[in-house]
Amino acid sequence: MPADDWIAAIVRRAKRQLAMTETIGWPEGVLARALNLVGAPVDLHGHRFITTWTSAGPPHAADRPCEVNGFNWRCLGCGSYGRQGDTYNDPGYRDRRDAQADAQAHAERCRFLAAQ
Repeated sequence: MPADDWIAAIVRRAKRQLAMTETIGWPEGVLARALNLVGAPVDLHGHRFITTWTSAGPPHAADRPCEVNGFNWRCLGCGSYGRQGDTYNDPGYRDRRDAQADAQAHAERCRFLAAQ
């Protein structure tokens, strides 16, 4: 592909992604947004959830479940959502950086766009 075609393709993709973001808007509570490969938003938001781990996190089990403030993400293209770890399976993330990195990694792989 000639360089001019490649640059034009990147510009077209960026314009589509920008248009998608402007069309859908940012719902209340969205802290950050990534766009998947076809422009569908992957939104990061605050999330309060119940955990069975102490404030030190897994594998330190708490005496009883407790409610914590954390973060989660949801892809508006495929409907996937984030959760902490494969072993301990908290339904959210305690650290925003972890949630945001996972959301970005999902956006870089996902090619789904929900029907409007």
